[in-house]
Amino acid sequence: MVTCPFGRAVRALGLLLILCLALPAGARAEDNATTALRWYIYGNALYKQGDYKDAQVAYRKATALDPANKDAWTGLGNTYTQMKQGAKASDAYRASEKLEPASAPQSLPAPQAAAQAGAEGGHHWVAAAAWSVVIPGSGQVYEGHTTKGVCFGVVTLGLLGGALATGAMASNDGSAYMALGGNLPQSTYDNSYTKWSNDVALNHGLVIGFGIAYAYTLIDAIVCAKAHPVAAAGSRVAFACIPGGMRADVEVLRF
Repeated sequence: MVTCPFGRAVRALGLLLILCLALPAGARAEDNATTALRWYIYGNALYKQGDYKDAQVAYRKATALDPANKDAWTGLGNTYTQMKQGAKASDAYRASEKLEPASAPQSLPAPQAAAQAGAEGGHHWVAAAAWSVVIPGSGQVYEGHTTKGVCFGVVTLGLLGGALATGAMASNDGSAYMALGGNLPQSTYDNSYTKWSNDVALNHGLVIGFGIAYAYTLIDAIVCAKAHPVAAAGSRVAFACIPGGMRADVEVLRF
């Protein structure tokens, strides 16, 4: 999995927004069970990204705040399993088995869930955009859309390579044309100029194509990252996102 160098700092900011902004002013205080639920949902989001280490921290906080949260214990066991810590995984699963299933769905009230989803989407797009700026298509790979990211990257970088190559060719053709001496057949001048002109036109087309592909790849990474869903047991909050592509009036790409 591709990770962003400043991903943890951004995740911390996202968590701060979740914990501090999800409730109206004057209603910040909440009981341990609700705080634990926030950590549990945040752990689910990290687990889905494959960030098992940080997900483990979130699940541990959830179980510390609310030891009766069966799903948090199960999530903790899953992270230990992914990290090849079998003994700790067994302990977490045993703790989960001793508890009764939650009497209510493990989800936040609708306004708070929407706020959490927005915060999670916010942290995704920053990292996705940063990667896409440096390497076209890598933002999609960061978000888990590997096939789409590779295709976008190949097309965009291919256009860039073509633009650079034809630029060099056009420069050489121009130099060759200007270096032609006098007393040559007119066809020699015409052929040299035509070759130069054709390479310049091709270069301009490739430069424009690269600019369009680069911009589209960046915008697609940001839009779909902002629409990244936050999953919780028994509920799923998501924004409208076309899987694998963007939609204006028509769907452009789908993978």
